[in-house]
Amino acid sequence: MPTITISSGTTSVSSPISNTTGYLVEGSGTLEIVAGGIVSGLITISSGGQVDVEGDGEALDILVSGGGSLTVAFGGTVTTAGTAVSGTGGTGTVVNSGSITGTGTAGQGVHLDAGGSVTNAAAALIAGYNDGIFIGGAAGAVVNSGSIVGSIATGVILDAGGAVTNAASASITGGIEGVVLLAGGACGHQRSLRLDHGRRRRHLRQ
Repeated sequence: MPTITISSGTTSVSSPISNTTGYLVEGSGTLEIVAGGIVSGLITISSGGQVDVEGDGEALDILVSGGGSLTVAFGGTVTTAGTAVSGTGGTGTVVNSGSITGTGTAGQGVHLDAGGSVTNAAAALIAGYNDGIFIGGAAGAVVNSGSIVGSIATGVILDAGGAVTNAASASITGGIEGVVLLAGGACGHQRSLRLDHGRRRRHLRQ
C-alpha cells in the first residue's frame, strides 16, 4: 500500500480515498478529513501528528502511536469491522464529538496499548461490539459526557489503572460490566455504571 507522509502543514481530504492508499501523520503535520472525505486505508498518527475528522468526514482505520492525537468533530465518524482506533508505541489522545464504532466479533471502539486519554463529548458515541474503550500498558484517563457502549462485554477497561469520570447525564454500559478498573484507579460519578475493581474475569480477555 502506498503511504502519504504528512510531517508539516495541513492536508485536507474532501473526496473518497481508496483503501489502497494510507497516511502517516507526524511532526507538526495535520490531516483534515472534511465533509465528503472518506479515507478507507490505514491512518497512522505519530510523534505529535494530528488528525481531525470533521463533520460528515469519515475514516475507517486509525492507529495512534507515540504521542499522536485524534479529534473527531460532531458529525464525523470513524468506523471499521474490528477496532476503530488503536494505539501503540506511546500514549495516545482521542477527543470525540462524533461517532467511533468498532463492529465484528472482536470489535472495540478505542484500544490504546500504551496508555493515554479518551474524551467523549455530550451526544458523542464510542462503541464496540466487544468493548467500548480499552486502555492498558500505562494508566489511562476517560472523561465521558456522552455514551460509551461495549455491547457484549465491557464499556470501559483501564487495565493498568487510571481514572474514569462520567457526567451525570452520560452513560457507560456493557453487556457484562460498565467499567473495570485494575491496578487501582478511581471513578467519579457512578451513574449508569457497574464497577469491578478486582481481577477481570477470563472471558473478558478473549
